[in-house]
Amino acid sequence: LYCLRFLLMILLLVEMMNQSLGTCPNFGVHFRVPQVRKAAREKLPEIAGSTDPDYVVEALSIALSNWNSWGRIEEGDKEVLLQIICEEKIAKSLRSKLISSASGPMPSLFSQLGRTPILDEKMEEIASFAIQPSVRAKAYRSLFEGRIVWMEGRKWEWTDICYCEGRLKPVVAERKLNVKAPMLELLKKSSEDRSSIVRRVSAEILIRELDSLGSVARTFTERFISDKSRPVSERGEFALKKLDEAERATTS
Repeated sequence: LYCLRFLLMILLLVEMMNQSLGTCPNFGVHFRVPQVRKAAREKLPEIAGSTDPDYVVEALSIALSNWNSWGRIEEGDKEVLLQIICEEKIAKSLRSKLISSASGPMPSLFSQLGRTPILDEKMEEIASFAIQPSVRAKAYRSLFEGRIVWMEGRKWEWTDICYCEGRLKPVVAERKLNVKAPMLELLKKSSEDRSSIVRRVSAEILIRELDSLGSVARTFTERFISDKSRPVSERGEFALKKLDEAERATTS
């Protein structure tokens, strides 16, 4: 565990050194950094393979939660981490952590793991049984939309060049899921979830799919209208308004 953490920290340390020494090209350490990174990359899979998967997952969770802060992380570094993530024992432990963790940055971990297909076959299980509501909501949304989305990083965007003003804009990437789930079944389960965070996602999908759901749309709409959560009931009211408008347009 300590060796694995050490090597992961080397990658992060090298990243910080690259950023801080980038303006000092004549500084000797700057030339040695790529060799340190390469050595860490080569050893990491070997050490991960001989380490208890639970320990590897603990270290990976830390690394992945800082993924977007590694401004100059190289493709080779990403490939090594993704290769480790896709190892069956590691993948199984990561899925277990997503479902069973009551605290920690699990929604962020979920998104970053979406770069790989390790969650696809277990997405419905995650949606149903993950302890954290935000994880369940992300899983349901991924199933509804047939894709999983993550933040790739940030890029600078000028808002006013004259005044040298700008902002960092999130760069979003996505991947299609390799599984499909019945829409009505997903709506039923998500609309009955104990968390309003999940039910809100369900209500949003209902609004999007009103035209394709037929008569059952009104049943779900009435359920959401009576929801004790105001954001959910507001979406139910909006759905009812749309249904009534469509009905009037049909009869006129």
